[in-house]
Amino acid sequence: MMSAKVGASAHSQQAHVARPGVIGCAAVVAIYLLGCAPDATIEKIIHHPNDESIVREVDRGFIISKSLEKPPIGAIRFASKELSRGTTISVGVLEGADTAMFGRIEDAAIMRTGEIVILDSRMTQLRVYGTDGELLATGGQYGLGPGEFRAPSALDVDDDNHIYVADRNAIHIFDWLGDSLVYRQTLHLQFGVIDLCTLGNIVFVHGLDLGSGGKVIHRLGSGGEFTLSFGDIYRMDGAEFEFTTMRRGRIACATDAQVVAFAASYFPEIHAWTPEGKPLWVTSIEDWLLFDIEERPTEKSMAITVSDEGSHFPRNFVAAGKFIVLDLALRTKEGVLGKVEFVNLDRYVIDASNGKGAYMRATQALFLAARGETLITTEHDPFPRMLIHRSAGGRR
Repeated sequence: MMSAKVGASAHSQQAHVARPGVIGCAAVVAIYLLGCAPDATIEKIIHHPNDESIVREVDRGFIISKSLEKPPIGAIRFASKELSRGTTISVGVLEGADTAMFGRIEDAAIMRTGEIVILDSRMTQLRVYGTDGELLATGGQYGLGPGEFRAPSALDVDDDNHIYVADRNAIHIFDWLGDSLVYRQTLHLQFGVIDLCTLGNIVFVHGLDLGSGGKVIHRLGSGGEFTLSFGDIYRMDGAEFEFTTMRRGRIACATDAQVVAFAASYFPEIHAWTPEGKPLWVTSIEDWLLFDIEERPTEKSMAITVSDEGSHFPRNFVAAGKFIVLDLALRTKEGVLGKVEFVNLDRYVIDASNGKGAYMRATQALFLAARGETLITTEHDPFPRMLIHRSAGGRR
């Protein structure tokens, strides 16, 4: 079986990681930055990832594997807690009122006061629920006006119940007032926001800003300015390739450990820093099947192809206290043809304080959020629904 080991030889790299939604060119799933080149003569092909290009600010430490005989004690305890749920409430129906159905549950967070906020990217809407599944409020709609969304992709909440929604090159901020959702302001950025997370009242943004010297994480000020940028991940000769492919990923903020972590989309590593940008650890996932990535410098193009065995990508990357949960999704060639985003999920849990982790289990429910005794997952088959899990000792 193909492993996720990244060697020094570019010729040996035959499988690599990509996010969903790549474009086909003939029968090959590929991304072409400047279109499909008609000339079949290729002078040079560079395979990615390769060890010369990966930047590790600290030495790679822990390797997580399904075959690990003795996973870290902390990971075992977290897995046991996640599996020993008390009650589960399902929210969402196949057919019904608009407020009873979901389009696509993109992200979720649990506020300090216990309410659950859901981002529905297809409905372009925020919804706030109680832990009993009751709908408390809605906010946002499609449009270009204040408090309206175009393509919302991620959300998080801070300690004051401010809700931050990533929407292309903007971040919309809403306030939860206990019984109503109120639009506050929009911060406009110079680049597209891929993901965001919060530590306390500090917002961290993952975006590909050419002006930051290649850093992938940016600490945001109250006016939308960067107060700090950090995270060197991948270096290439062609900046356009570097910033549109190999530097993409997901970020998570582990509050209890005061750690900001980044899961690369295109190679099997997770990097972590302090809120001040000091590198802490690098962990790799041994079981990660990679995508085939070929860079053609003379054509100024890059192709990303699903491998024969299938290819993994980080579908969700979520902090839960001092732990981080990675849902690694498998995409296959058959699934691509059938327009299936992924065929199964493998869940890993990582101790954010040191990078040690373990494989948890296979699942079909995406991990969205956890706080206290409440855990939120989502399933999209046969219809989108939110699952609210409460441990036996949890308060309603």
